[in-house]
Amino acid sequence: MSQQAESPAVAFVRRHMEAYSNGDLATARGNVADDVVADTNDVHLDGIEAYMAGLTRSRPSSTPAACASWPPAATSTRRSS
Repeated sequence: MSQQAESPAVAFVRRHMEAYSNGDLATARGNVADDVVADTNDVHLDGIEAYMAGLTRSRPSSTPAACASWPPAATSTRRSS
């Protein structure tokens, strides 16, 4: 059985979630575009400031199960350097 290489998108999400889970919000912020739009349940976040406020306010304990549903799916792309 051959093992497939992890896609760049999956690797990016893993890095973002690792930074978020470890409380490295500066790195997490750097992964997100200024015009991010995120929706989850009854929460709508529009723009980087709202997204980061949501991350800061809603940061769960650093367990994989607690982090599974946050941060919400973002609809913008990674900020270009």
